Amino acid sequence: MIKRIAKFAKDSGQPIPTTPGELAQCIFASLALHYARIAEVLAECSGLAMPAIHIVGGGSQNSLLSQLTADISGLEVIAGPVEATAMGNAIVQAIALGEIASLEDGRKIIGASDLGIKSYLPSQDGEIRSAISGLQIRYEALIN
Repeated sequence: MIKRIAKFAKDSGQPIPTTPGELAQCIFASLALHYARIAEVLAECSGLAMPAIHIVGGGSQNSLLSQLTADISGLEVIAGPVEATAMGNAIVQAIALGEIASLEDGRKIIGASDLGIKSYLPSQDGEIRSAISGLQIRYEALIN
């Protein structure tokens, strides 16, 4: 993956990340930029406002990724639960067994549980907003 990132950076005229920190920042920024873009596309396609981005599973444990996604998207990021897939499966099984009446009831049960869900709000810091604007311009130029 490191070689592919370096090749893409070179081929697209971008600085080539060489240190572990530069590589990590490149990967996290790329993910957050892509999450934000997909949120925009979904809002455009559905005609509905996107109130938040919800990150579940293992990625929800990374606070840097969650905060960066909030900062880049301008949306609240809700991180967690980590075991969302297993919990969803358990709810469906409970519905099938008649233990829970509906998916809505299952969501209420999950919502009332202490699952370590965290919320990240976009930074309002002018310097951060300016840096993000530059990242978004570069990203749009690369994908278009």
